Amino acid sequence: MASARLGGLAMKLTPDEIRFLQSQGLSPSDVFDTGGRSPAKISAEIKKAGKTLALHTPCAKAGHRLKSRYGHCVQCDPAKLAYAMRHDKTGSCYVAVSPSTGLVKIGFSTDVTTRDRKNSFDGYAGARDWRTVFSVEAGSAARIESLAQSKLRLRAVAAEYERDGHSQVAREAFRCSALQAVNAIVSAAGELGISVSSHWKDTGYKW
Repeated sequence: MASARLGGLAMKLTPDEIRFLQSQGLSPSDVFDTGGRSPAKISAEIKKAGKTLALHTPCAKAGHRLKSRYGHCVQCDPAKLAYAMRHDKTGSCYVAVSPSTGLVKIGFSTDVTTRDRKNSFDGYAGARDWRTVFSVEAGSAARIESLAQSKLRLRAVAAEYERDGHSQVAREAFRCSALQAVNAIVSAAGELGISVSSHWKDTGYKW
C-alpha cells in the first residue's frame, strides 16, 4: 500500500488507485479522505478543500474507492471524472445570439474570445452568425452554465445541424431573449454562491 497524508488526514491508496490517478493527470493530493462519509453529503467540504476526488467505501460493482464529489465511481465510469473536472474548471459562462435564427445560446468556454468563430464555423444549431453579448469568468463556470440552462429548459430548442459531415443536435440553444439568458446565469450563480459582479456585456447590443 502507498500512503499519503492529505489535509491533515491519513490516507492509504493502493498502487492501482495511484496508477488510475496518474492516468488522469491527477495525484494523491487531488483526493479527499471522507473517512467513510458519503461524498454527496460533504461535497461542499470536499470542494472547499480544493479536491477533485473522494476516497470512500468500495463500490458494489468492482470494489473501487475513488469517487466524484457526488459519490459516483470514477474508476468504473471515467466520464464522471471528466464531467466533474470540467465543472470545476475556471472559464467563462456566456450568452451568444444568432440574429438569423433568433436563437440564444448559453455556453461555457475556457477561451470565449474565439467561441463565436467556432460556433459560427460549426454552424451550431444551424446558425453561422453567432455573437457573444455577455460573459462572466468564474471558477465552476460550467456549473453556472448547467444550472442556468436548466432554468430555461422549457424554452430549449433541440436544433439539428451538420458538423464535420455528421448530424448533431444542439443542446444549448433557447428560444428566449438574451436578457432572459443573462438573468438565468445571474440567478444560477447566486444559488451557487458565485459572484458575477465582474462581467462583460456588449453595450452595442440592443438589449
